[in-house]
Amino acid sequence: MIIDEQAKRPARLDTWEAVLEQLGRVRDAADEAEKIELLVELIVNLRLLGQDQAIPDRRTRSGDMESIYADLERATRAMLDSAVSPSSRFIYYAREVVKKLPIKQDAEDMIEQIRMAAEAFEEERDEDDPMRGFAGDLRKEVHRRLSPRIIHAYLEPYLALVERGDPEPMIRAGYVALPGRVDPADERGSFLDLARDLKERLDYLWDYGVGDMAAVKRSLEQSMPLFERCFLRAEVSGFLEMLTPERLAKRHVAADMLKRLASFKRSIKESFTESRISLYDMLLVDLSLGRLIFLLANDLTNNRFLEVTPRNGKEALGVLAELLNISTVKGLAIGDADRNLLALEELRAQSTYDYVRAKRCLGSICDELQGYLQRDIIDRMSGPLNRALEAYGVPTSRLSQIKTRFFNNFIRRTQVHVLSEFVEKVRSAIDAELERQSVSRQLYADYRLAEGGAAPAREACVAATWRETHDSIRPTLGGKGNGLIDMARLGLAVPPAFILGYPIFAACDADGELDAGLGAIVDEQLAELERRCGRRLGDPERPLVVSVRSGAPVSMPGVMVTVLNVGLVPEVRRAICRRSDCDFAEALYRRFLDNAAGALAAMPPRTDSDQRERAPAELKSAPTDELEAYLRASLGDGFLSDPREQLMQSIRLVYASRKSSAVDAFSRTLATTIRADTAVTVQRMVFGNLNDASMSGVVITRDPITGADRLFGDFKRRAQGEEVVMGSVDTESIEHVDEAVAAELEACKRRLVDYYRQDLDLEFTVEDGELYLLQTRAAKLGAFAQLVADKEFLERGLIRLEEFHSRLERLEMANASIALPRADFRFRRWNPPLAVGVPINGGVVSGTLVLSDDCLKEAEARRESVVYLAHTTKPTDFTVMNGANAIVTVYPGRTSHAAITAMSINRTCIVGVESAELDLAARLVRFRLADGSGHVTVAEGERVTADGNTGAIYRGVAPISEFFLPVSVITEAIRREEDPVEAARAVGALIDEKLSGLSRETSMRRSGLDSPAARGMGRVIVRVDANVALADGAVADRRSILRFADTLRTLLDRGATPIVCSHLGDPGAITGSVRSREEQYRDYSLRPIADVLSGILGERFTFHETSVATSGLLVTASDMLEGKVNLLENLRFATGEKDNDDAFAMAIAELSDGWYVNDAFNVCHRRHASIVGVPRFCRNRLAGPQVVAELSVIGALLDEPERPFVAVFRGTSQATDLGAQLGVMSAIINRVDAMLVTGPGVEAIRPRLEALGHQAPGRLVVLPSEAELKEALDGAGTVLWSGASGLSDDGWSEPDASGDPVAAALGRAAARNASVVVCSATDRYGRGAPGSRLHLSSGPAAFLEFLERLSLPGVTALDPD
Repeated sequence: MIIDEQAKRPARLDTWEAVLEQLGRVRDAADEAEKIELLVELIVNLRLLGQDQAIPDRRTRSGDMESIYADLERATRAMLDSAVSPSSRFIYYAREVVKKLPIKQDAEDMIEQIRMAAEAFEEERDEDDPMRGFAGDLRKEVHRRLSPRIIHAYLEPYLALVERGDPEPMIRAGYVALPGRVDPADERGSFLDLARDLKERLDYLWDYGVGDMAAVKRSLEQSMPLFERCFLRAEVSGFLEMLTPERLAKRHVAADMLKRLASFKRSIKESFTESRISLYDMLLVDLSLGRLIFLLANDLTNNRFLEVTPRNGKEALGVLAELLNISTVKGLAIGDADRNLLALEELRAQSTYDYVRAKRCLGSICDELQGYLQRDIIDRMSGPLNRALEAYGVPTSRLSQIKTRFFNNFIRRTQVHVLSEFVEKVRSAIDAELERQSVSRQLYADYRLAEGGAAPAREACVAATWRETHDSIRPTLGGKGNGLIDMARLGLAVPPAFILGYPIFAACDADGELDAGLGAIVDEQLAELERRCGRRLGDPERPLVVSVRSGAPVSMPGVMVTVLNVGLVPEVRRAICRRSDCDFAEALYRRFLDNAAGALAAMPPRTDSDQRERAPAELKSAPTDELEAYLRASLGDGFLSDPREQLMQSIRLVYASRKSSAVDAFSRTLATTIRADTAVTVQRMVFGNLNDASMSGVVITRDPITGADRLFGDFKRRAQGEEVVMGSVDTESIEHVDEAVAAELEACKRRLVDYYRQDLDLEFTVEDGELYLLQTRAAKLGAFAQLVADKEFLERGLIRLEEFHSRLERLEMANASIALPRADFRFRRWNPPLAVGVPINGGVVSGTLVLSDDCLKEAEARRESVVYLAHTTKPTDFTVMNGANAIVTVYPGRTSHAAITAMSINRTCIVGVESAELDLAARLVRFRLADGSGHVTVAEGERVTADGNTGAIYRGVAPISEFFLPVSVITEAIRREEDPVEAARAVGALIDEKLSGLSRETSMRRSGLDSPAARGMGRVIVRVDANVALADGAVADRRSILRFADTLRTLLDRGATPIVCSHLGDPGAITGSVRSREEQYRDYSLRPIADVLSGILGERFTFHETSVATSGLLVTASDMLEGKVNLLENLRFATGEKDNDDAFAMAIAELSDGWYVNDAFNVCHRRHASIVGVPRFCRNRLAGPQVVAELSVIGALLDEPERPFVAVFRGTSQATDLGAQLGVMSAIINRVDAMLVTGPGVEAIRPRLEALGHQAPGRLVVLPSEAELKEALDGAGTVLWSGASGLSDDGWSEPDASGDPVAAALGRAAARNASVVVCSATDRYGRGAPGSRLHLSSGPAAFLEFLERLSLPGVTALDPD
């Protein structure tokens, strides 16, 4: 139907009459799909007119224009009114039409004129004009990155050069040679006029005081009656007052304004759906708001964030999130925006950087943006565009150029363009940082082939351990080869080896086939190796057996292949078997086959039709004859029988591994642009599996988590090194190695660390009691260990102070803050882990337990965190490991592939979880209990927590607090220090202070109002719990208010100015009905609480009723009244409160003089802005009296509860109540003497209770009747009660009078002065009986959560005492 109608419609819409007719057709269209098709046609024509001489604009610009404009307005209103419940897509295209009509065209015209002027500034120049390149740069900047920077970086330098003859600004702008090539007198006046016009227009756009923003502000002020209808007048008015040049000069304020504008757009859209305003009015206001968004977004992305670096990266992610959020508000279908917004928020919330995860997230956003542009703009508009160009008779030769310009101009004027450009900028910054990290601290990162110089001759790119190596070829030898050369040069025991540099393989064909020239080079080097070893390859009597190893420019642990035991042709194997041990010979041969088959299977196909022999399904378990057949079929019969052929093919396999999928995945993950090339090392084998005096191992020269200066790693007796690297059941910690070997390793460590001035990982083999070093490379340490190492190097004089500062800067770029290693303190007693292994790389991850690729893909699709558990890992598992957030292995291996790879890609890692039994068929894990009494089964897909700091694995979410030391604090502490020794001492003191403070951080003690620090507060933010019940608009129970009113009086008496904030209910989560914004503000205002406080405090109180709105805070510090209690409105009116938005938290913090007091224990388990965000921006963070009291009681329960300690969990009619408390039950069951569960809801969770009972046999009792509580509590020294108590404030003196068995039992316990703690939402306002040891928790949910997790976000945010 639409196609038939298209044939009848005029395709040229180049007059006002044609535009009006098209608007009428949209109005009369039968359905929305047809309306959208007509709108798209209109958009295409309006944007084409005047853009090319073949498409003239015949819309009249004279005559009765007012009448024409009035007709257009009426037609547009009628067209928009015809849309019933329009979709977001219809609204989007309607907005694009309105933008191009004279009723709302000023903004479009301004930007169009700027872009046209920039184009003319370039295109009207001759090809040999020396200014043409500069003009091209200016045009590109205008089209792609319009911002105030263009004024300072282009126009002002140009005008200075041409008008005044001053070259300096142009030189500072980066155009060093241009002033010398330009004669200002030759510059045409028309170009000067264009530049002046551009500057004038851009000045107007970004003069936040009197320019375009001022005009938009006036337009919005004139729309106040419309905002009144949307219940936004006060909010918008307050926003416009804050929109000043002085405030916008701060980057975080400009970002906050962007967030507020998104909030307004959302509210305006909601007002339309609520029929408060028409679609026409909504679009006009929306376009004005969009104008402000355009100014702020371009200023931020192209000017304030001209460069994105690790230091401003999290802020940049925040701006990116706001731009994505604005796009969703506009209704743009950009993939799963909510999922991406959540991922961005998680990245910003982390204390340290996760660049790999950020890269994946931004890649997803990029893909979805491109999909949107293709689907909703290019594909949608291509048909109408082609028809229009045909109707206008555009010559075929011009079609491509016009189409390209049309889509470029359209896309560059959209919000999506700004978002897309900024995503690319942030992603490029992340790639650059990953690139920097990939080479940072590499031993040979400084080796580079001379740029532009002649490469070394092919035959010269060979090195050997027995001769000096010229520096010119060192860049071609890879990390492994260079390490062997250096170790040999230092006189350390290294098996003889020769290294074939990258250029040697330049003549090999694309498939890696080796040429004759390379064969000659190998033959020559092999002959010398044979002479030095006194052995010959393939000689049965004195056989030379070699390894063939890769050596990439940047370390890729285990990613490229190694082939061990090359040279074991049949006659050699038979000779070894005759002389010594057939098992030994067969073990060597089997490893050779495994290595060769694995390398062959990893080779990429040569062509799409490559019919290479299929590898056995399971290489490791395939019979030997099957592997031999596979290798013969693929590599020829000579591979297994001819020693030279075996060596050459092994070299080829190793070199070909540079193109494997594992290498590609590793390179892409770490964003490395260094070519995936490899040198090849041929080295005499030494056998760690020769006899009982032989072993192989890998060590790191320092503990990678704690930084302790001791060897860290594993070894295995009678084994080749691959068994250690791949993880094996019977590897041993290096702590248990023979003393003689340990002493030799320690000596080698000192020699090498002093030489390289950094820590290393070393691969070694002991053959028949003699130690050999096989490899050295830079160790990947945790951030804390790296700091400790660098501090010690500074102390020892290995590095200078300047180098230490440089290393600190790199550490800050990579991590921002350093996670402190910690002992497990007391948490295991409360929430014992399922199992404990060896921690390798720190971090705490709660996520989905994954055992298989399928489950990983499902978890990734849901964007869940993943804890990957395997027996061990191998190089081909890199993609799986990269997709995981934590890696756990059953087999030990402190320096295994899993450990080294996890450290390389910064994943939390635990190895050696030996109590875990994997059942891959059933997709579950059985964790053996430490006492041998049974096991705990966890199925794949369940939530677990991996604590990489302590090696513990927990069931469920166990958000263990991590503690961080910002690197900037260290930098500042030694900024002025000139003495290296004193600088090292200062850093050591800071580390010691932070480590000793961990016990305080994890204790219950927090600085309160009685601490010496609480002096001279001035303005102080006080978070209280005013979330009280209301009845008929008044407070139903004043007890909670009376509690925190005492705190406010104390602060007033000390001369402070309390700025009080709280929430009341949850206005944004109303169920069962849809309330208007007026109703929400009426029903959830803190006015009733203000009335109570006013009665208590009198003139010393004021209520800022219009202080908080959806978009954020509407007051500043100047609005606060000194010497009075200043109550802000309900914080949850602002979306930033529950989102823990930084800008909202900072705005609240800026009301104070850097002081914060939390007197609301009931909300300390929340991660909201006023609870955890505001403290981050205050210098002093204190606990109020209620928080101090709760922590004191918790401390008593944790430390020395009076025995017997009885915990009671009482269910209600809601069956979920008890189920929600299983976590705390599990956490404390090993601590209490008895745990009683009773009341409704027990049956619903009985199977889980029975499982819990196995955790502590004999302690958990399910009481069928609450009447049995009396006997159960008799004699209890401590009672922890969860659930309704049935007690009233005045009923304690006569505990049996109530007739309620529960109240009677508790009353008797309190009456005999037992310690009774009640966690009950119905009792939290009570104060308890005077003189008793009864405590009614003011925050029952938070109290129980603290017992479960031993931390709360709101408590951790406060200063320790």
